Amino acid sequence: MKILVIGGTGFIGPFAINELYELGHTIALFNRGNTPSSLPGITQISGDTKDLASYRSEFERFNPDVVIHMIAYTEQDARLAMNVFAGIAKRIVVLSSMDVYQAYGIILGLEDTPPLPMPLREDSPLRHIMYPYGGDYEKIKVEQVVLSQPVDLPGTVLRLPMVYGPGDPSHRLFKYVKRSLDSRSFLVLDESFSNWRATRGYVGNVAHAITVASINNHAANRIYNVGDAFAYNEHEWINAIADVMKWSVKVHSVMKSELPKQLVNQNLQTKQNWIMDTTRIQEELDYKELYTLAEALEATVQWEKDNPPVSLHPKEFPLFDYDAEDLFIADHP
Repeated sequence: MKILVIGGTGFIGPFAINELYELGHTIALFNRGNTPSSLPGITQISGDTKDLASYRSEFERFNPDVVIHMIAYTEQDARLAMNVFAGIAKRIVVLSSMDVYQAYGIILGLEDTPPLPMPLREDSPLRHIMYPYGGDYEKIKVEQVVLSQPVDLPGTVLRLPMVYGPGDPSHRLFKYVKRSLDSRSFLVLDESFSNWRATRGYVGNVAHAITVASINNHAANRIYNVGDAFAYNEHEWINAIADVMKWSVKVHSVMKSELPKQLVNQNLQTKQNWIMDTTRIQEELDYKELYTLAEALEATVQWEKDNPPVSLHPKEFPLFDYDAEDLFIADHP
């Protein structure tokens, strides 16, 4: 197939592009060209996605079967792509997020409803409150636009989980990798966060899901949840990382009311879990994970060791407040 990738130079894109290339597909990349692909035979079309329509003649020359849009964040991004590629491509694949679900609105405290049952299927309720981060980012709007032309330009939507792996800009594992490197033998978590369960996805497996959905025409006009088959709670996740690192650590799960404020996760309403059912992509597209959890964690831990961030991502928790932890444990032997 001839596949045009919009973006593709960030975290997930190179993994998907490498897999598509190894499978023998013909690939073109449209992006600013600041990070050219090292793969031979890749067509590079350099430009700005905000000016996508100016490159229509070049897209027509490449004549893609499928367009993979990795950076459609707003309704305008989606409308522009649909207008440009209708009549050129046979299908468009767009990356969305599990933040579209109403459960995420509850987690953020935006929607005051009782916790929803898990897992989330593709037809589970979506958020009522739009634009949760401010600005014009909204994947719900992106999905609506991409699925609006089922005949002229069929769409495929992939709802991605919290993605981890080598290259992760959020450094999701670093908060625990550093504790191991600092020889911390214990960790204090508020009990509700310790038990909070959410779907994650290793970048290599997420990229494989993108590949499978892109080359399978049965994915037309469909939405698929993507993520690791099992959703670990935070305590289990720490134990899995510890096993890979040979790190002996005890997790103290303590009621919020007993902890100082800095040891409590203030950003999440952890009464609501955030678990996706990935049965549909497995059954309809024969998707299977390429990497085991141990392989995924080993690769990610090594990358985090080699590429420590200057600071934690603002949304990451727990913080490195060792003094508060030490004081709490000293007072609660």
